[in-house]
Amino acid sequence: MYRKIIFDLDGVITDESVFWDSAALTVAEFLGQPLLEPAELRKLYFYDDAIIRLVKNRGVNSNWDLAYLTFAFWEGDSRGVYETILNMDMQAFDLYRTAGVHLAEKTGRPFEEVKRGGVMWQAMADSFQEWFLGSTVFAEVNGKAPRGSHDGLWNSEEPIVGREKLRSTLLTLQMQGVSLRIGTARPLPEGVAPLKRWGVYDFFDAEGVITYDFIRGAETESGKIGQLGKPHPYIFLKAYFGKSFPDRDILDGKYAKEFSDCLIVGDAGADLFAAKQMGADFAAVLTGVAGADARPFFEENGAKYILPDITALPFIRD
Repeated sequence: MYRKIIFDLDGVITDESVFWDSAALTVAEFLGQPLLEPAELRKLYFYDDAIIRLVKNRGVNSNWDLAYLTFAFWEGDSRGVYETILNMDMQAFDLYRTAGVHLAEKTGRPFEEVKRGGVMWQAMADSFQEWFLGSTVFAEVNGKAPRGSHDGLWNSEEPIVGREKLRSTLLTLQMQGVSLRIGTARPLPEGVAPLKRWGVYDFFDAEGVITYDFIRGAETESGKIGQLGKPHPYIFLKAYFGKSFPDRDILDGKYAKEFSDCLIVGDAGADLFAAKQMGADFAAVLTGVAGADARPFFEENGAKYILPDITALPFIRD
């Protein structure tokens, strides 16, 4: 039995649809297009969600980056964006750099300004956060003046398997002696708030609940801006060793590299690639954007387990 299980959140525990809606609203805003209903915008800008599935299989883990890549390669229609990314045959970090080069050429602005992590990317991330959190909460959390007066989409968020099944699953795993942990690209407070709202946060070991804020801190301290998000294994390593374990030791590889007691649970390529780099077993759940159609991808890339959803976790054995 695994001693530690580390969960990604989006597409695993939390339903991602509100994030894709926020990303679509962000793209529309930056393109200066009408702000239609989110479902319509997703069809318009994400090629009926095909772009979401494509970039996730390339290791893109953040919906900020989904919006950034769509905006960068936009030439008038989402099919063109899809075909451009498909034909590039690049993984996440190469895609980000290529997008920055393309934006610099297209806009005439310096690469440093339009690259992933630059001021344009940060403005898009702020827009996304305001659509998701709402203008009031955004201002409180980020200390920045809001751009609009949005209510925030996160209030409608629910767990993928429902509250009762989620609670039952986590309770069973906890009773089996498993330390439950989280490695998510969500920043605070949105990484923790829904778990508290659903009454399940206390099932997790607080020392192993790692959000984007830790990535940002480690990137700033090390100078590796934009380099430590998934598929880099930093966030899962931090969740495994805990908040008090030094970032420098993680980045320098100064830790015991034996993870037979650990299982990573995710729904996307970025999670799988990060788990493989770490050296931990990976359980894929088919609750992400591709649903059951993701099975061949996980089979081809060596996921140890492929599960319909997280409720199957208490019944697997390592």
